[in-house]
Amino acid sequence: MIFFAYDIDEYNDWRGFYYDYDELTPGPVYQTNEEIINYIKNIDTMFDKQQVTDFKNKFMRSCDGHSTERILEMVFGEALKANKRIKS
Repeated sequence: MIFFAYDIDEYNDWRGFYYDYDELTPGPVYQTNEEIINYIKNIDTMFDKQQVTDFKNKFMRSCDGHSTERILEMVFGEALKANKRIKS
């Protein structure tokens, strides 16, 4: 992933971010086309898979297809277990 933030300085002055944008993004942040072209040309040596993995672990670890089940369990707990239908 490449993040093209040509106006990041202006945005940061005007609105700002909750997190440090450069540390948050799971890929490089560039402000010019030349930087992006250089990255693409050298992607084999510049790509950092660990950045993507760290991002996924920090922000997406609960995205496993079972979030509704966890919410129902938290809200209804034992009542849900007592009334669970048996699959046939």
